[in-house]
Amino acid sequence: MTSFLPPIVFAASVLMLAPCATPSDAEPPIATGGETIGHEAEAEPEDVEPSEPAEPSTPEIPDPSLARAVPPIVPVIDSAMLARLRTIAAASDRQADVFAKMGGSSIESRAFLHCFATERNVELAEFESLRPTIEFFRGGRAERGSPFSRVSLAARVGWSLRQGLAGRPSHALQEVRAIDPRYALAFFGGNDVQGRNERRFAERLEELALQLTTRGVVPILGATTPRGDDPEMDEWARKYNRVTRGLARAWRLPYIDFYEALTGLPGNGLAGDGVHPNVLLDGGRGLPCVFTEHGLEHGQNQRNLRTVEALDGIRRAMETGDAEATTPLHGEGSATSPLRLREIPFGDRAVVTELTRALDGYSCEGAAPAPGAERVYRIRVDEAVPLEFNVYGPVEARIFVLGDTPDPAGCVSAGAEDHQYILTPGVHHVVVEVDEASEGAALMLVVDAPVL
Repeated sequence: MTSFLPPIVFAASVLMLAPCATPSDAEPPIATGGETIGHEAEAEPEDVEPSEPAEPSTPEIPDPSLARAVPPIVPVIDSAMLARLRTIAAASDRQADVFAKMGGSSIESRAFLHCFATERNVELAEFESLRPTIEFFRGGRAERGSPFSRVSLAARVGWSLRQGLAGRPSHALQEVRAIDPRYALAFFGGNDVQGRNERRFAERLEELALQLTTRGVVPILGATTPRGDDPEMDEWARKYNRVTRGLARAWRLPYIDFYEALTGLPGNGLAGDGVHPNVLLDGGRGLPCVFTEHGLEHGQNQRNLRTVEALDGIRRAMETGDAEATTPLHGEGSATSPLRLREIPFGDRAVVTELTRALDGYSCEGAAPAPGAERVYRIRVDEAVPLEFNVYGPVEARIFVLGDTPDPAGCVSAGAEDHQYILTPGVHHVVVEVDEASEGAALMLVVDAPVL
């Protein structure tokens, strides 16, 4: 685990979303004591006073120092994520060798995955281990052909999540009904950034996740690629990616970081328009499934590689049950048992009706009464760290920063949307308070680095 280096800054983004059903997959609290079972003791002589049993010791849980991890480009399937994926899959008996494609022009493009439908023009180079997965999905039936070459009902030029969710049923669900997929490559965001409203994007992405997971379809989320046409739009792309990655972590869903995969390639792997990924060309013919060193200098080749790598890891984990170990979080998210953050990026999701209601009377200047439901987090930092708190969604929530105990009388800062505060070295408690009017809503906290 790496520690922060100045001038590292990170943001905590809190998403309050529409009422919905939520799977019961919260991290279990860590037990701190328990019975010790040993051999049966010999009987005490009658004239000897039995000794008093020793009080069981409750070891202190150490506070982890918050660190910034380097997220992988391709998702690591740990035991918690695998359990989540299997729970989703159990909701419906779908085709394990079929995936749906959802997104805008770079997803509709024939340069995205189509070339894997046959062996022609596929060169895996050092990635030959991916061949069984390619053959597995090539054998899937998405109506009349392979899911690789399927022309999706949920992917069109210029489409954002708004179009993907439009229709009755939505275009996303129309595609699910048409091909019965186990997975959905839900790679929206590239066109959504034009709206410059990551809050609306978060709500829509949550809705898409709900539509898919409740029907037994596993969403695989992905970052939008860099923008070379406009520095401001590139900043928005990174903001949107922060939301997508946070939602993926809160839901324990796979996330592919296409932004990081393309950053550093020649021209950031973009075509002349600075927006769409470029493709390896040979005499004017596109070769997006060539994974040689030269091929992977191109954006769409990278997208294809990373997508197949993600499918490969998920397929293997689902079949074998093998997964990385998960380090559970300490705490339940209450004032008496706050969740202890270890690292960022971090995502957490809970239903408001399941939260506690123990804190009120915050002493911060201008703090209004807050008798609603709360989620409490404990954070230790070793150096001063500026935080930015963002509240997304149609319901009202407030953020309170407390001291080393979850005592409202020790409140040092309060705010709602776009609230900022610098945590000094030590232990702090951050409370997300939700109005009673939002009963039934889902709360999602995302803690991540800001866009600098």
